[in-house]
Parts: sequence; structure tokens; C-alpha cells
Amino acid sequence: MSDEDAEARHGAMVEFLTSCFTELSGPLPSSLSDLSDGVVLFEALSEIAPDHFDPSTVARDLGDNWALKASNLRKLLRNLETYYRDGLGKSADFESVDVPSISRSGDPESVANLVELIAGAAVSCEARGEFVGRIMAMETDGQLQMKGVIESAMARMVDADDDDSMGDGGDGEIAFDSDDYDSDEDDMGFGSASTGPMTPGGGGSAMARENEDLKRKLEEAQQELAAQKSRSSVQVEDLESAQRKLRALTEDLQDRLDRRQDELTAAEDALSKRKRSLGDAEAQVADLEEKRAQLADELDVASSKALQLAKAEATVVAYRKKLEGVGVMSQQMNELEDQSASYLRKIMELESDVKKLPGLQKSLEEAQKKLGRAEKEKAESDE
Repeated sequence: MSDEDAEARHGAMVEFLTSCFTELSGPLPSSLSDLSDGVVLFEALSEIAPDHFDPSTVARDLGDNWALKASNLRKLLRNLETYYRDGLGKSADFESVDVPSISRSGDPESVANLVELIAGAAVSCEARGEFVGRIMAMETDGQLQMKGVIESAMARMVDADDDDSMGDGGDGEIAFDSDDYDSDEDDMGFGSASTGPMTPGGGGSAMARENEDLKRKLEEAQQELAAQKSRSSVQVEDLESAQRKLRALTEDLQDRLDRRQDELTAAEDALSKRKRSLGDAEAQVADLEEKRAQLADELDVASSKALQLAKAEATVVAYRKKLEGVGVMSQQMNELEDQSASYLRKIMELESDVKKLPGLQKSLEEAQKKLGRAEKEKAESDE
């Protein structure tokens, strides 16, 4: 089958599921890979055989959990096989459905193999007329593709009795029906001698005795046949009972195996989560260790800066003291400047006075001369 034919066939199967089943919940599938969890298929089968398929018993919203998907698909296959056997009287190659490929990767071909069996159930159930009508309402191309799908599904179906009787050996040879034999003497040809000529010497009595012997042997053969049929019926009932017990035991063991598988899967998921948690914790420890080292480096830098700050504070104190001393010196300088100014004024006054000295000296000399002349004149007058 070419890729285009396979794509057309898969598209028709998706259309079959979305248009022929009206009670699908959640988003409708756009491809066969969307059916990997088995939920939509279970809901579709619940419309075909509600007594065999309860959609509330399957897990939903499974994400990428392939183990839970596989559990849903195995449950679907078991119920589908039971419905084929008990509801349709048929069997099929259910073991050909590759559950791991569907659950792990959503393989379209494996999903198509399962959808084919569901299509066979739809056109074989009590409501097949309704489903056939819905298929006939599909697009023309989809109808043609579904015709091939249904023919393939019907070719895979065999009578459940034929399937169960395989390997029973010679028991099937005993299954005669008493209606196949007629005890009527006329039909069996016995007693016809009475209509013929009787031989002399009692030939009619010999024929009658022979007829009686044959009747007796026929009755014994019929009784033996009835006994054999009774024993065969008991054996068939015992075999059916053993098969039912074996089937129940198989289903119970399969359920236990599924539960153990689910528990193992859950344990593996829990272990995986714990490993991830441990990895996350180790990563956090590494991050914290790195941060601790960074903080230690920053603390060393801060300690160094604090030491430098203490030295800087001591330097500031020394400079402050120096500044205070400079302030005192400034005050002293101001006082000295004031004194210098005062001295300068005095010097200037003195210089001004010094400049006046020659005139004063001259005036003094003139006064002394005047005084000498006066004294001289006084002395002269006294004489």
C-alpha cells in the first residue's frame, strides 16, 4: 500500500470514528495517533455494546504516560474479545494488535489494525443498520475506503465455535443427531419379507427371527449412540466449564498482571521523580555551595575593605586633627595679620613723624637760635 493510499485509509478511519459515534467526549481526534490512549475507542465501543464497555473505567488525561495508555488498550482488547465471542459469536486475531507500538509512539498502522476490528464490530452488532447508514452518509472517498476496511475486518473474523473446537480431536465425530436415523421398520426395509413368497419348511419364521435380531441390534446401537451422545454432551459441558474456568483464571491473571504492571510503572515513575528530585537537590546544593564560596569571597573583600575603612577613619581623624591645628594656626595667622596691620599703621605713623622731624629740628634750631639771641639780649640788658 502506497503512502497516499495509507493516508486516505487512515483519514477515512478518523472520519468513521468522528461521524459515526455521537457520544465522544473531549476534543475529536485529527489523526490515528491521537487514539493512542484508547479513550475515544472505548467511548465508540460503548455505543456499540454498552454492557461490555464502560468509558468511566479507563484512565484519562494520561499525557505521555505510555504505561497507563497500554493498560487502557489491554482492557479494551479484553472486552472487545469477550464481546466478539459472547455478543457476536465470532473471534479474530486480537493478538496481532501491537499495544506497545500504539501506547509508546501512536503508530498509525497499529492503531488502524485495532480500528479495523472496531469497524467489524460496528457492522456486526444489533444496531448495525444504524452504523451502516452513518457510514453511507460519509464522503464518497471515505465510504470507499471504509468498504475496504470492513471487508478486511470481516475476513479476519471467524466463528467462535470453529475457533473453540480447534484441537478437540475426535470429539467432533461423536456429535451426531438422532434425527439422522429413522427407527421405522418399513423405512429401514425390515418386515418386507412378509409380502414375498414364503419358503417351505418355516422360512418365514427364520426371516422373522432375523428381523427381530436386527431390531434388537438397532435398538442396542441407538441406546449406545444415545449413551455416547450423553457422554459427549457431558464431556462438552465439562470442557466448556473448564474453558470458562481457564478463561476466568486467565482474565484474573491478566488483571493481576496489569495491576502489577501498573504498580511497577507507578513505582518506576516515582523512582524517576525521586531521581529527578535528587538531581535537582544536588544541583541546588552545588548552587548553594557556589553561592557560599562567592559569599566567602565577598566577605573577605568586605573584611579587607573594613580594614581599609578603619585605616581611612584613622587617617581622617589625623587629618581632622591637622585641620583643627590648621584652624588654630589660621586664627593665629589672623591675629598676626591684625598685629602686622597695626604695626604697619604705627610704622606708617612713625614714618610720617620721621618725615616731620627735619622741619621740627629746623624749627627747634630756630627756636634755640631765638632762645640764644633772647638769652644774649637778656644778658646784655642785665649788664
